[in-house]
Amino acid sequence: MAGPMKQYFWKQKIHRSMARDAERWKIFVDGDQWLCPYCSTAAFKLQTPESLEKQIFDHLSNDCGDWKDGKGEVMLGAALKERADILTIRQRLKGNASWRLYDFENRWYCPYCSQPTHVSRPFGDKPTDEMVSQVEGHLKSCPVAKSMNAQETPLEELRKTVQENNRMRGLVVTIRNHLESGNGLWQQYDQNRYWVCPFCIHVVEDVRFEDSTLVLSAAPPLMAQHLISDCGDFKKSPKLSRNLEDFTVMVEEIRTGKRARSAVDELQQNLATARAQIKTTSSELDRAKEVQRSILPAEGPQIPGVEVASTYEPAAQLGGDFYAYIPVNEEHVGFLMADVSGHGADAALVMSMTKKAFDLRGPGNVSPGHVSKIINHDVYSDLHGKHFVTAFYAILHKKDKRLKFSRAGHNYPLLYNTTREPNIAVLKSKGSALGVGPSEVFDKTMEERELQLERGDLLLIYTDGLVEAKNASGDDFDLPRVCELIKQFDGKPLEEMLEAILKAVTEFSGGGEQEDDIALMAIRYNGEE
Repeated sequence: MAGPMKQYFWKQKIHRSMARDAERWKIFVDGDQWLCPYCSTAAFKLQTPESLEKQIFDHLSNDCGDWKDGKGEVMLGAALKERADILTIRQRLKGNASWRLYDFENRWYCPYCSQPTHVSRPFGDKPTDEMVSQVEGHLKSCPVAKSMNAQETPLEELRKTVQENNRMRGLVVTIRNHLESGNGLWQQYDQNRYWVCPFCIHVVEDVRFEDSTLVLSAAPPLMAQHLISDCGDFKKSPKLSRNLEDFTVMVEEIRTGKRARSAVDELQQNLATARAQIKTTSSELDRAKEVQRSILPAEGPQIPGVEVASTYEPAAQLGGDFYAYIPVNEEHVGFLMADVSGHGADAALVMSMTKKAFDLRGPGNVSPGHVSKIINHDVYSDLHGKHFVTAFYAILHKKDKRLKFSRAGHNYPLLYNTTREPNIAVLKSKGSALGVGPSEVFDKTMEERELQLERGDLLLIYTDGLVEAKNASGDDFDLPRVCELIKQFDGKPLEEMLEAILKAVTEFSGGGEQEDDIALMAIRYNGEE
């Protein structure tokens, strides 16, 4: 231990340095473990803010060899912060349950975006330097982790996501094994070569037995999706005990017309008349699309200081994407973006039904979460769980520029502003899709949040056709690409930005047939006029 005089000079030196460069002396690992700028270790856990200087002096005097040996500051500024980030990641990977979740393929799940990553579980389950580096790289590109209100997904919710993905991927592997082994129960199809489910005996038009290679690669995920989402018999009992001979007879009855073809539920049967009126010829399909497009508003609302733009790019098939501006009252206006599951006449008709529900329920109600609950109650009994609708609904107070919003299973909108930190973030909120469950289930999931708009804020709301558009390699047109386009068109007219996004998607997809509708809405607060 140094003498009193030396201790005095050390304390003065530390005090002056902290006053001169306070930020460097207040860098912490995982929020509360002080990082020494000399030995670059997490030296101690902060007791109180008032005790920081004393704890620093005790560490330097007693434990820090670099300080006592006069080697100088090892890490400064950005390098020290980078060190803190790496140590934080390493500690969380060691001891935080939310950071230690992997699927059966040993893919690490991000605790922020709840998605599987390319980071693999390390041998021995201890985080390696390579894993820490990979996790750091993912977090730097993760829109949720970079958002201004970044929050980790609750552990139980994240575990449920992993379990569901494990179930899906495990089922895909099982189905693929059945197909490769030649199991006849899984290879039955109707006269159009559409797969017949061995559980519910429904014809599944998403799966067609045309090419054996294609079936083995593309069919298992589609079959698994049908079983998990649509097949009531599979949900009741996932163990298949059906006799192949009897099943073959049933399929033959379907092929010969003796058995009613049943790939749709009661809702689809109720819509049979409407569906028959929309033929598959190109001219009639184009007319149907024009009718669908006519439902969309021609222009946005006029709000002082606020710029609004929207666009819609339909896919080859009739779809269910739509947006709307809801006149709530004189002081508030609603912004709605929604997407109906599936394609064709049914999706288009469900779209019309849902939009009408918002048109009726939206005016006079300033709570987007409450409106979503009412809409779900309205549509659930009609959809019977076979169709669902994702929706993002926001209500803006025109004068105060407060934005209340709720999300029903929809894609997270993006918020961009060069004056915010980070510049681009996601508006994350909880809520399941409309029509999935009854009110007593849906209402518990619904979360309403509020955002105070700042000058320069740009909000981009979109449907999944944007980020799920694929190129020839099967890669998605993901959020990082969208974020870069937003940055490139900062300050330019919103219509120009939306047009550029659609053009970029077309080029990314190689100019091929668009698989899903794309609807975009942009809202920018330019300040009071």
